[in-house]
Amino acid sequence: MKPKELKDVSSSQRELYKKAVQSGQRKNTDYAIKQLLMLVKATPELIPVREELRKQERIKSDNIGGIGKLMAKIKPLLTVAKIKATIAKKPREAMKLCEECLAAFLYNPLILGLLADAALNAKAPFIAIESRKLSREIDPDNETNLRKLADVYKKLDQPNEVVQIFQKISSMHPTNVGIQSELRSAVALASMQEGQWESEGDYKTRLKDKEEAVSLEREDNIIRDEEHIDDMIARYKQELAENNSTDTRKRLAALYLQGKQYDEAIETYQQVVEQVGHLDPAIDKQIESAFIAKCNSIIGQIQADPSCIDQPEEQLTAWTKERDDYRLERATERANNFPNDNQLQYDLAVVNFDLNMLDDAIEHFQRASKNPQRKLSSNIFLGRCFAAKEHLDMAIEQFEEALGQQSTMNKQKKETLYYLAEAYEKTGNKEKAKEYFKDIYQNDINYRDVADKVQQYYNNG
Repeated sequence: MKPKELKDVSSSQRELYKKAVQSGQRKNTDYAIKQLLMLVKATPELIPVREELRKQERIKSDNIGGIGKLMAKIKPLLTVAKIKATIAKKPREAMKLCEECLAAFLYNPLILGLLADAALNAKAPFIAIESRKLSREIDPDNETNLRKLADVYKKLDQPNEVVQIFQKISSMHPTNVGIQSELRSAVALASMQEGQWESEGDYKTRLKDKEEAVSLEREDNIIRDEEHIDDMIARYKQELAENNSTDTRKRLAALYLQGKQYDEAIETYQQVVEQVGHLDPAIDKQIESAFIAKCNSIIGQIQADPSCIDQPEEQLTAWTKERDDYRLERATERANNFPNDNQLQYDLAVVNFDLNMLDDAIEHFQRASKNPQRKLSSNIFLGRCFAAKEHLDMAIEQFEEALGQQSTMNKQKKETLYYLAEAYEKTGNKEKAKEYFKDIYQNDINYRDVADKVQQYYNNG
């Protein structure tokens, strides 16, 4: 199955697409989705139709109320078994069932994942990528989805995208040596492709006879890792001398950052900005990351050895203020430049919260909560803000709303239960507090101090 454009289909299909777009423009979203769904089920590879369908589904899903969203997530569960049963032998039929579910509510990672699996079986990896990328928007830290997306990119021989994904996974597990090795392998493969080092076989086979493979596999040799980064930096600098590529410059900046060469990373990212002619929020965040890492490195050195510098207390205060002011300045400017981007509102809210600017944090978390991907986290943070201001009744409302959005007892749900229990404890409602602490205790006895909390309640009768 290969992607198709409107010129590749019949005039009747083009006319139906035109009518669907007009329906969307008239804000008749449900009818537009109905028309587009017919086209996608018949010709799933038709790219403009898929794009318009997703656009209309977003509009519909963003406007569904809380109870409606809950029902929209529950209803497809009845279809999941049928979808799974048809993925292997009838993948196109499975794709149709998935599209029907998404037409009712788009933000469903389970259905999107099944659609991706079905698309791969139907030999439509471009649809699998679309679905996995949308799942990543909904849950950016879902490592299973990230790895499956990376697998598709590997099959399509797109190593640069694989590198970006493993950079994300690596940032989630900064001390995991195995994941750092996977990242280095992905970077090496991307470099090989850039240099047109082509040979048959999978990416490990391509690495096998290369000198870099030795260092990539020695996960416990830190010196070798540093040498490898330096080698890659030298190679990218040589490439830039021959071809002033923006992508190569971005990769060079990322390597500088990985190698803790913060000033070089900042300078190189700024060169990227000059090259493209505008400040992309993603690049701005990378510049910020480098500057914050530099500040944290200096702060860490002072804390570890105050004698290394004159007036350590003053310097510690100055660098901490420099770091915090910079974080606030950059997050504020990004949010102001893109006021309708709720993710940037969320980023600013987190900075406000970290700096104890609670009223500002509340304002921006309230805006960010309009983004379905950030609603849960925003509810939890809003609860924490209200609790810090001793507005415990409002804190409890936010935590309970957040709790209602979660089913699996994962890290985030345990966090929500803990904050909720603390809020009830402060109101004097010991029974409620005990109930929620017990919920955590029965699942994870080692979570924070819940074991002590529960024991105290039993000791006190």
